[in-house]
Amino acid sequence: MVFMSISIYSYQLARFESPRDTVFYFLQDMAFLPLQVAIVTVILGKVLSAREKRERLKKTNMAVGAFFSEAGTELIKHLVSFETQRSKLKNLVDVSEKWTQKDFSRARQAVASATFHIVCKDSELINLKEYLGSTGCSCFGYWKIPIC
Repeated sequence: MVFMSISIYSYQLARFESPRDTVFYFLQDMAFLPLQVAIVTVILGKVLSAREKRERLKKTNMAVGAFFSEAGTELIKHLVSFETQRSKLKNLVDVSEKWTQKDFSRARQAVASATFHIVCKDSELINLKEYLGSTGCSCFGYWKIPIC
């Protein structure tokens, strides 16, 4: 890069034979160098930050995927039993083979806006604890989740 700059300035001096103008423009370039460095630093920082965020999201999605592959479906069944209005919830998410992407989007919106009424007794928590202990799900150890 330095060699290229020297070559360009040498060509300019030889071609236009005006050292005064060349020095003037060189100093102008040097005056804006800190500003250019600051702009590049800010832009590069934002790019790296976005990249790190994508990586964290990817790792989180992998952890969620591992969780659901190990314990998810049965755990959801246990947790749904705490909902007092299960029939209403079942109507929102009664998935069938005929569902389209539009049906899944509609269900997602309905669940996101739904109000849940959770009632849990000690005996149900003990059953849940026993289930979680029996799954051997490595996710709980990884996340350091206290189980009852």
